[in-house]
Amino acid sequence: MPRDPLAPIAKAVDELAAAKANIDEAQDHARALIADARQRERTARATLHTRIVEAAHAGVRQVDIVQAAGMTREAIRRILRAGGIEPD
Repeated sequence: MPRDPLAPIAKAVDELAAAKANIDEAQDHARALIADARQRERTARATLHTRIVEAAHAGVRQVDIVQAAGMTREAIRRILRAGGIEPD
């Protein structure tokens, strides 16, 4: 029985389809990882903002909060205002 000359093409087509499916799976996995990382960032940011407001309530000077947080004075000011702390 002679060998089918189209068999290698059919095999290559199947391999290409499998490779494309792997790309789709990898993209889905990457999207899930990114979504998880974004959620962790939102949570960490909210925690940082809470800690900044708590420090201000405890009497820590804004300049010290700026230095500890590594943020600008304006960013700290906005966080404090959002946390209900108005300027003196």
